Amino acid sequence: MSHVFISYSKQNKDYARQLVNKLRDEGFDVWIDDRELRASVDWWRSIVLALRSCGAFIVIMTPESDSSDWVQREITLALKYDKPIFPLWLAGSLDTPNWELFVRTQYTDVRGGKLPEENFFVSLGEAAARRSQRGENVTQTHKVDKVNFEDEDEVFQQAIANPPAQSLSDVFSPADEQAQSVSPLPAKPGLWRLWPIATLVLVVAALTLFIVANPPVSQPESTPDSSSVTDTPEPEETAAPPLDILNDPASIEALNTWREANEYVPLTEDATLQALAQRHLNYLLSILPDALPATNLYVDDAGRDIQTVAAEAGYASTEDVAMFVEVRDGNFPLDDLLLQLQIQGNPDLQANARYYGLAQERSIDTDKLYFILIIGSEG
Repeated sequence: MSHVFISYSKQNKDYARQLVNKLRDEGFDVWIDDRELRASVDWWRSIVLALRSCGAFIVIMTPESDSSDWVQREITLALKYDKPIFPLWLAGSLDTPNWELFVRTQYTDVRGGKLPEENFFVSLGEAAARRSQRGENVTQTHKVDKVNFEDEDEVFQQAIANPPAQSLSDVFSPADEQAQSVSPLPAKPGLWRLWPIATLVLVVAALTLFIVANPPVSQPESTPDSSSVTDTPEPEETAAPPLDILNDPASIEALNTWREANEYVPLTEDATLQALAQRHLNYLLSILPDALPATNLYVDDAGRDIQTVAAEAGYASTEDVAMFVEVRDGNFPLDDLLLQLQIQGNPDLQANARYYGLAQERSIDTDKLYFILIIGSEG
């Protein structure tokens, strides 16, 4: 396996999504850390494992990734494993200690959100395998070399023993700015701090009394001259996208609300896909937590993928069936699911999706959330 590993800050995830789609269109298999909250030690092991077995390492250089402990730790590991590094300069200054190495060597200027040109992919193809067809996203399929966590790789052991600490740039994205701007409740102020508020209240009360005592004089009605009439069209009411649901727990209701707001057909439950989702959930719940990082979460106990299982269950058009799996410690918001659908699905998935099967459960023993969504598309 020779995939491309992408290192980035969550605040730059929109560009990262575009890059993943472009890389896959160019025939590269891609591994990208698409976890929104990186708090799981098991997930950090998966990152190290994927980085150790990658063919090339891409880092998106921005002020946010410059200050991200996760990105800088991934760069350090890439250097220790002597991986070919392909820096993309997306924003900010290059005059920082973290980017000094790349400035001295070679980087690709993608400022303004542009994607790399063809010569970049030619060079990348010399380090990582390049297919003649669209590449895969191997992030959660775990299609990477399995290793024994007890092996003698000193770099690997040191890395998994010291997972990075979270920072604001790892946890929050630009879409979260509104939530970040909400300050915690202040301490109860002393009376001496309340005089500005009291003054403001008195001023407002005085203005109110003045307006009541001096109502505006109404002008006599007149019929305006037709030449002076200016028609002011009433503003058309448009439904605003339900951005407030992006942080809601991932569910078919939330997904369908988002789909309708974006003019997609709502998904309807399919009995066969629902049964397959529940069956797969039961299988994942049977796996010991310590074995999850080295397990292909997208196949069943017999090693069959969802297309094979769907065919055996008699589901029509199995080539249009896709499965999305999430196992995490924290919550799984809708925005995270949409990220998976965009990165791991094909470009026409949202437009062609029609049917679904969904099963989810939080383990009592480990408190991990297991989420399985199977989507049937219209070919």
